[in-house]
Amino acid sequence: MAITDKQRERQKAAAAYFRKVIGGTQAPRNQIASLSGLSNTYICHLEKGHIANASRDKLVAFGVGVGLDLGEIDKLLVVFGLPALSREDIPLFIASPGRRKISKAMLPLHDWYSYELHIMIVERTRGSLIIVNDRPTAALTPEGFRSYVDRKLLKSHPIYGDLIEAVGRERTGNLTRKLADSTVEHYICRRCLEEYVRGCDDPVESVWRRKHVEQLIWYVANFKNFRLFVCDSCSRFTFTVSIPRDAADGAEKLLFMGRAPHGSPRDGLDHIAGFTTENQLVVANFKEGLEAIRSKVIPGLKNREKLLRYLRELAKEKE
Repeated sequence: MAITDKQRERQKAAAAYFRKVIGGTQAPRNQIASLSGLSNTYICHLEKGHIANASRDKLVAFGVGVGLDLGEIDKLLVVFGLPALSREDIPLFIASPGRRKISKAMLPLHDWYSYELHIMIVERTRGSLIIVNDRPTAALTPEGFRSYVDRKLLKSHPIYGDLIEAVGRERTGNLTRKLADSTVEHYICRRCLEEYVRGCDDPVESVWRRKHVEQLIWYVANFKNFRLFVCDSCSRFTFTVSIPRDAADGAEKLLFMGRAPHGSPRDGLDHIAGFTTENQLVVANFKEGLEAIRSKVIPGLKNREKLLRYLRELAKEKE
């Protein structure tokens, strides 16, 4: 069926906008293909306006892959003649990490929901996981906590709140499934952990943080493959390293996120500045730093029962 002049103009405008978005990423086409899960051919057809009915799931995957915020993904959909995002699209976001790959290039991360979707690629890889953080992993965040912390952003898009909670549930499920046959090592600085629990001036968030530690306690108590190590020194970075079970599962992967110094406020998005990469030289450098972190594990908290007593005392309500 021949297309109308109006349809042709829409395709032309959509192609021009798509090229503009790609140009703004400053990323090579093969990296965009890996991060979005789209083929180079499909991307080329979109750029040239050769696709009359672009796939909704592929446009969402593209938007997530190149780090568009939800409003920008709306615009991408609309320019291709599709309705803006709704809650029915949340499964498309959850499914997107399964079709995407982390490349050897270093992809910068800015938006929190995008960060979490990218770390899901790392967390879903078969094999062990090493987490270095200044608080319990966000994969154990209690449902509702994300919405409270990001309450100022809930108005930024109609699906933002539902999306971040759905991502949280998926991350918790991924971690739980991984622990069935793989180890997760989680390193936290003692001072950071105690400041996280005791240093919050917001009484509501303070309760949420203690619930977060309670989640951590439950995993330490119930999964032998979940190994928490409390250190007496702080890492300069927070990062996650995925170590695949075998070569068929791909190369080792790294997700890095900058961290705020002790006592610095973390109530904006400025602290979310990091990258993902499969560059083995970069991964090796971070793994080398792990040896220094491991040497700082507090001996008295290596015993699981002593560790649990410490965490339970920390999670108690303030007097």
